[in-house]
Amino acid sequence: MFIIRHFILVGPAVSSRLVRIRRVAVEKGLVAIITSDDTDCRVTFDLNSQKSLCNFGQGVDRLIQDQRINDRRFRDAADKARVAFADFQSHLGSELHKCPTQEVACGEEAFDRLLRRGHFLDWDAKKVASLAEGWLVACEIELEAHAAEFGASDWRGVLKRLADHHPPVDQYYARYRNLWESCRSAVESNQLLTWPDYPIQYVAQPRWLRRAAPHLYFLSYRSPAPYDEISLVDYLVTPIEPEMAPEEQKRLLQATNDSVIKLNHVVHHGGPGHHVQNWYAFRARSRIGQVAAVDCASRIALFCGGSMAEGWACYVTDLMGEVGFLTPLEQYAEHHNWLRMAARALVDVRLHSGAFTLDQAAQFYQDRIGMPPEAARNEAVKNSMFPATALIYLVGSKRIHALRREMEVRQGAGFDLRRFHDRFLSYGSIPVTLIADAMRTTTAQHGGSDETK
Repeated sequence: MFIIRHFILVGPAVSSRLVRIRRVAVEKGLVAIITSDDTDCRVTFDLNSQKSLCNFGQGVDRLIQDQRINDRRFRDAADKARVAFADFQSHLGSELHKCPTQEVACGEEAFDRLLRRGHFLDWDAKKVASLAEGWLVACEIELEAHAAEFGASDWRGVLKRLADHHPPVDQYYARYRNLWESCRSAVESNQLLTWPDYPIQYVAQPRWLRRAAPHLYFLSYRSPAPYDEISLVDYLVTPIEPEMAPEEQKRLLQATNDSVIKLNHVVHHGGPGHHVQNWYAFRARSRIGQVAAVDCASRIALFCGGSMAEGWACYVTDLMGEVGFLTPLEQYAEHHNWLRMAARALVDVRLHSGAFTLDQAAQFYQDRIGMPPEAARNEAVKNSMFPATALIYLVGSKRIHALRREMEVRQGAGFDLRRFHDRFLSYGSIPVTLIADAMRTTTAQHGGSDETK
């Protein structure tokens, strides 16, 4: 739960949510993934690790101080939530810890049902796995073939160089804004889409959140509520301050280098990716399309919004590469992003068919895409919790690329890239397959032309 508006506007709602935490945790129980290996049992509680639970109370104290909250009801609600977190932490370490299991697969039948009725795909799991395997190998070949161009023997050596390209501390926050402005300029000058008047500001994470954020699946950008007219959206970035030790500043700058800022925080999330797509979604005719991809406590609001939301954000990163917005090194890094997307799709299928255990999935991530052990384990656990979800990045973006190629052929000289993107986005966050069907129908009805001309 994050407070992105002034507390005086949302205080009662926040207090109500905090009170409900105890009821959910104690009376109804929470879902956890229990995993084991040869040496110990490990309980993984997604989004709220034990460290973040311990930091909850300190964060609330800081929030009350920073925003000068005098409402006693908020303090009482926060105290109840703190007790609920502590009780659940105890439950994880005692009762659930005694019952480890490696059985995490949802099964092929359930998985295929999610593909058909959630994403509206005409593919089964085997088709998805085949696509992912083929793309995985193709990306590996591409990465290895061009590593020498950057003076490295393999792709791991090339990617290490990304960390050296970062702003100085005194220009760190400004770099986000500058790259956002450059991105918008590139979109408009190349007539890629109609960029709405929907400003965003990159600001440091509030101090009350900072101790817990590193231990959470923290989202710097969260979709605004679709029926809330927020004129300026806050994007919460990793704080790097002048008073930090030089070693810590360097570590954080290398981790949040120019490539991370541009590809992830600007293009994928804060610019033409999620942020612009959200603006269009909020104005879609479909109520489902308006709300499906809004960020909630556990991923997005509706499963069916995933192929559009993540597929578009990955597709648009490719698009920015097409128009030269990425440097050669960043373009190379984008090939590795595709490698990661293919690996995640393949793990998604194999994990839920029973072909992979969690340990095998984590090892696969380490071996094939170079994930550190802890990150690989966390990714595998997350994949086990949300079947048919890790694949949406690859499948969604591939489907958008295919639709664009199809429309280019159908419309010939009349094809207009900006009109195509504007029209595609106008459907909101519904499955890409359904958008493609609708656009094909409309194009056919107008003799192969775009009705928005």
